[in-house]
Amino acid sequence: MEINSIESAEAKKVISEVLKTDAIPFIGAGFSTGLPARECTVPSVSQLISLMASQIITHDKKFHGKESFLRENNLKKISNYWRKSVPEEKCSNLLYKYFTNVRVSTLCSQFLNLNWRHIITLNIDDAIENATTAYKKVVCNQKYRNRLFEDRLIIKLHGDAYEECTVEDGSSKIIFSLSEYMNSVELNKDLLSFLSTIWSESNLLFIGTSLSDEDDIFHTLQSANKPQGNLKRIVFQKNSDLTEERMNRLELDYEITNIITVSDWDEIYTCLLSLFPRFELSQDSIYESLKFDSFPTLPSNTVSCIKHLIREVDFLKQNATYERLIPPYLIRRSIFSEVATSISLNIITLIEGRRFSGQTSLLKAIASQFVKDSVLFIPSDIKLNLATLNNLLQIKKTIFIFDSRSLTAEDLFVILKSINTLTNNDSRVLIAASTSENYLTTPIIDKFPDINCIFYLRDNLNELETTSINKSFEQIGLLKWHGQRKLIENIFHISQTYTQYTSSIFPRNIKLSSNEMHALIILFLNDKLFGHDLKLIGLNSTETDDFIAKCSPMIELARNNYEPTSMGYKKIIINCKPWIVSLFAAEVKRTNIDEVLDLYSALILKMVDTSLSTSIFSALRVDTIRILFPKHFRELTNNLYESLRPVLSSLPDFWLQWAKGLLYTKENLADMERALSYAQKAFADGRDKTALNSQYTIALIYGKMCQLEQFGNMDRNIEAVQKYANVIKIRNKNARYVNSLLKEENISARTLTELIRYVQSHLTAGVLKIKVEFELLLNFTSQMKQTD
Repeated sequence: MEINSIESAEAKKVISEVLKTDAIPFIGAGFSTGLPARECTVPSVSQLISLMASQIITHDKKFHGKESFLRENNLKKISNYWRKSVPEEKCSNLLYKYFTNVRVSTLCSQFLNLNWRHIITLNIDDAIENATTAYKKVVCNQKYRNRLFEDRLIIKLHGDAYEECTVEDGSSKIIFSLSEYMNSVELNKDLLSFLSTIWSESNLLFIGTSLSDEDDIFHTLQSANKPQGNLKRIVFQKNSDLTEERMNRLELDYEITNIITVSDWDEIYTCLLSLFPRFELSQDSIYESLKFDSFPTLPSNTVSCIKHLIREVDFLKQNATYERLIPPYLIRRSIFSEVATSISLNIITLIEGRRFSGQTSLLKAIASQFVKDSVLFIPSDIKLNLATLNNLLQIKKTIFIFDSRSLTAEDLFVILKSINTLTNNDSRVLIAASTSENYLTTPIIDKFPDINCIFYLRDNLNELETTSINKSFEQIGLLKWHGQRKLIENIFHISQTYTQYTSSIFPRNIKLSSNEMHALIILFLNDKLFGHDLKLIGLNSTETDDFIAKCSPMIELARNNYEPTSMGYKKIIINCKPWIVSLFAAEVKRTNIDEVLDLYSALILKMVDTSLSTSIFSALRVDTIRILFPKHFRELTNNLYESLRPVLSSLPDFWLQWAKGLLYTKENLADMERALSYAQKAFADGRDKTALNSQYTIALIYGKMCQLEQFGNMDRNIEAVQKYANVIKIRNKNARYVNSLLKEENISARTLTELIRYVQSHLTAGVLKIKVEFELLLNFTSQMKQTD
């Protein structure tokens, strides 16, 4: 644990590093003490104990003469007496006078309105809510299951005095005692899980709290994982309160990493305001450049369009206005008309979509539709200060278009406050937001719950959109666009074709640790990685940040909006799987089979008996291994299963995957006999899907054995016919696999066709015994051919 003065260079360095992350302030009683409230000032804890003691003595005779005893109790204990001895109305009056309508200084307000993801507080007063904008309140003893996935929450661990005084539903809205806290935990376990995740995944700034006798925080710690890697727990502490006992408790009980000493609280707010990252441009320097009719059009020659599509490195250097270039291949996406209609009807319209879903191109297409009007287009590389934004919104008859990542939550609050001005000025706002920017989406839904003004943009093109863009591409001379691929995957394909140009989008020549390689493999398998998974892989928070920085923008950090909060409030998502394949292909060229085997088997061993175990058999599939390690996949497959046998041999799926591995990588009867025995074990031991897939695999193995013997073993041929027939009889239970037998490009389908032809030309007595099964095969193949 480090101790520094707030004026020191060491303290400012630590604070600056923390503020670059999703740091969360944790605010205690010291923050509010002495602030003006409705009728009095907010009391300190000791002053509140005295106030409670006075009320108890007034209303309960058994405490007469025991004033000293009462004042010696801590808040948890005396609050129990207070609840039982003082009439409810009198309790409410005290809270109403001292803890509602609390006002903070301008400096405090500026500190609170920095772009914090959440604010956590132990205070029951309403100072933070009164001073902040665009935040939502969550009280510990109320259920807010869905809201916990949102950004910008004020989490009040000890409840809310204003609700205690004004909401009459028979339940307490404040928490003083441990029993009250435990009751709230029982009511709201989702919040406990949420707080545990914050504790293990976030940098925390403790302001105005002694962290002494905080049973609720300590209880949260017991259920939380150990903080990841180099996460910071910073306590701002007045010099006069720093004792050796206190330092030991902070370090040992609460895992505090840094104590920063101050002489008064205003020093904290001033320091944080000076160090908080911010990007501002003035109105004068930007207004003319935002006019959409000033945006240049990209030349429609092939080379320029290729360079623009892949964001070629030299092209970006030569085009300072890249974000403003209008390409000649803009198309109208399927939601174009609905968005245009919404703009004419609604003050605010929002387009939500994943990164690389084509939002910027759609915004430019829409802006072109309204070019006769005054259109201001704010690209993602522009960050407006609040004064400039407010001034721009006063302009009449204007369509303001904000690209993704150009707005903060504070910016949106300014826009929402300007609704009346925009209405009177006949102006409109169109916003693009990536799915990770839910701090933009949620407030708009809350503001306009009954208005259809939010539209989702897919990250691939439908059939009509694909046809439209290919018409433009044909005229320019660009590669044909594939509608089934994501937009970014098409762009990657273009960059891989025109290798003479270096794309700035796709990271190249990056060095990855084995843990980072493991993370990419799981992203390839699952499309996402939760904070919980990253710990299992072995990446701490600092290493995770480095990993994301190396691989951005192919991977990015997104909010966990849907899955259980115990998995972490963040997740990493993959934007382009083919990039992972390309990266591994380059990496594997430099490694030998033993290194690849060690890397891959180490990952699978990490997955055993964890939340990642469901992905083990996806990792073991031959197709997965072939795609990721094309140079080594044949040799790797059998060696991998052999090395994992001691750990996975009790699982039927393991034997099924090993059987498939042998089927697709070996070309001799001995290995097929081995494959058959493994598949038969999986069929006998497995259930449901495993048993069905095993039965299908057994048929394929028989077919390959017949082929290896050039169909000369008639007994084997007859057995194969029976195995195929058994699969076809229950084809509806495994239709995708069985129907693939009729695709000409499928090797197993060709094997079946050869088997049928051979048996048909060698009608022995044995074949006649399986006439029914053979006719079933004939009917099946003929029906599928007719369908084709």
